Amino acid sequence: MKSTSHQRTIIIGTYSFNCEVIFQGVFQFVPGSWIMIAIDSLITGLYILVLMVSFAQFTFLKLIQSRLEVFFLPATNL
Repeated sequence: MKSTSHQRTIIIGTYSFNCEVIFQGVFQFVPGSWIMIAIDSLITGLYILVLMVSFAQFTFLKLIQSRLEVFFLPATNL
């Protein structure tokens, strides 16, 4: 569970970085294009949001797991 979530986060991060590099390359060919700047900021914001949600899910799952271990460990020791 932990490794797949972490791998997914890394994949999303590298994908957003590649999109950023591609859009920066487009900027050099199309100077002063406000539409491209708007699209780039929108996509970058979207991927940052996805990245934050993925990280929050991962942290939340770890938190729940630690809480469950605290609750169930005394019962298993009996």
